[in-house]
Amino acid sequence: MASRGHGIWRQSYIDGLLSGWYQEWIPVDMLPELDAAVHAVESLDTILRQMCGVTPVRAWCRVTSVLPDRRVTEGLETAHNRPVWLVESLSRDAASGRAVMCGSTWSRPDSIRITVELDGPVTP
Repeated sequence: MASRGHGIWRQSYIDGLLSGWYQEWIPVDMLPELDAAVHAVESLDTILRQMCGVTPVRAWCRVTSVLPDRRVTEGLETAHNRPVWLVESLSRDAASGRAVMCGSTWSRPDSIRITVELDGPVTP
């Protein structure tokens, strides 16, 4: 059975330049009053750590270059025929393994450089 989630959509800026458009989901049962928390604290990581008592760690991530759909072009204020970075991710609580946040981030390549570093368990 799937959990209900809070959906959060927001833009990000670097030096006044629109750089990203985010869509993030947090389970409702973790923090029913997330809307009020987001208005008081901008960082979802801080909200999860301080108000929900979890330690988010990245469990899965995919990075691709995509042609954005209409919704994304409006959110990024960019042309539909210009590729953008799409980063999709899932974060889990370090202690329990419970999914605490998933999201998609579209970034303008003229404002963001994406570097992907892979790390995993060391095998002998």
